[in-house]
Amino acid sequence: MIPTEITFPRPILTSTLFDKDKVLVDHVIDTVMVSSVEECSRKCFSTRSCVSINFDYLAQNMKTCEVNNSTKELAEESFVKRHGFVYYG
Repeated sequence: MIPTEITFPRPILTSTLFDKDKVLVDHVIDTVMVSSVEECSRKCFSTRSCVSINFDYLAQNMKTCEVNNSTKELAEESFVKRHGFVYYG
């Protein structure tokens, strides 16, 4: 039987919750260049300890994707403004 729905153990990007012009710092475990936020979310899904991402929404071509091992709720002091990025987590 083929599943019709897949549930990921870490529910990142499964909702419309995000914070524009904000990022989580000091918890970035990988930085990659991607073409879309969907590609960035796949990178997070494939990284065992990823629970949130910072994504560069202003770049024209390849965009910066930062994979985080924490969330804004767990690391409030590390949640800061950064123009051009959006935080998902």
